[in-house]
Formats: sequence, structure tokens, C-alpha cells
Amino acid sequence: MFNSLSRSWKFAKMSYSLIGQNKRLILFPLISTIAAIIVFASFLIPLWQTGMFESNTAESSAGNNGSNILEYVIAFIFYFCNYFVIVFFNTGLIACALKIISGEDPNVPVSYGISFAIKRLPQILGWALISAFIGVILKVIESSHKKAGELISSLLGSAWTALTYFVVPFIVVEGSGPIEAFKKSANTLKKTW
Repeated sequence: MFNSLSRSWKFAKMSYSLIGQNKRLILFPLISTIAAIIVFASFLIPLWQTGMFESNTAESSAGNNGSNILEYVIAFIFYFCNYFVIVFFNTGLIACALKIISGEDPNVPVSYGISFAIKRLPQILGWALISAFIGVILKVIESSHKKAGELISSLLGSAWTALTYFVVPFIVVEGSGPIEAFKKSANTLKKTW
């Protein structure tokens, strides 16, 4: 276990060092954050203006299934858009980092990462779809019972996060599809830990 923690710590230090030496790589998380804020605002503002938040609190006590279904559909679309943004820019960042680490181009432009992510669009869309589906399932579990649902959802969410930690690197390096990348990520985690 301590060897795994040591390797993780060394990898984290190497990653921060890489970003420190190649300042342009910070653009990926910056652009990703801005895009995620835009996605959030594009959902929040219309929902707020339509009064869905006010009606949702009144209807939740009445147990209106129609509004719950609409809520889950909106949550799915939101999760899909959000995961797409995050995975797209992480794919670009990893592609640039790998090019630098391999010694090919120490001054790799951000445009390389963006064009690489565009080449992996089918895999990114597939993974965003699966992640959004899992996100909605966790939301349904969380909503089903107040305390028990939150606990179960939290535990399952943590397990999902751990199992999928290496999905994006497998999408980048091998061009794996989302299911194949998930299996490889889970196997890597099992071998490492």
C-alpha cells in the first residue's frame, strides 16, 4: 500500500512540475472551468426564470412524479454537457503532457491538445453519456431516502470515481472506447492497489 501511495505522490509531483515548466498547459483547466461555468449558467438561468425551483419545492412534498422525471431528464442533460466539457479538455491536457514527457515537443501548443481531443470525440461523447447515466442513477438513489440514500450514493460515487480514474488516459493513449477504457481502468486500479 505504501508503495502505491509513494508512486501516486511522485506522479503528482511530476505533474505539477510539468505544468510549472509549461505554463501554457494551465490553459486547459482554465478553459475547462470557464466552459463548465457557461454550462452551469445555461441550465441555472432558464430554470430560475421559469420558476422551476419554487414549484419544485412545493411539488416535492406532494410527490409529483411528472416533475421528478423532468428533473432527472434535465439532470441527465446537465451531467452530459458538464462531463463532456471536463473530459474534452482533460483529453487535450493529457495529450499535450504525453507529448512533452516523451520528449517529442517541449513547446507543444494548446491547439495540438484541442485537435487531439477532437479526434477522440466519439470516445469522449460515449464516456460523457455513461457518466451522465451513472450521475442520474446516483441522484435517484440519493433522493430515494434522505440519510441512507445520501450515504449509499456517496459510497457508490466514491467507488465509481476510483474505478474510473484511468479512463481518460486510456481514451487518450489507446483510443479505447468508453466500456473498454472503464474495464482497463478498473483492472489498473486493482493491480495497483
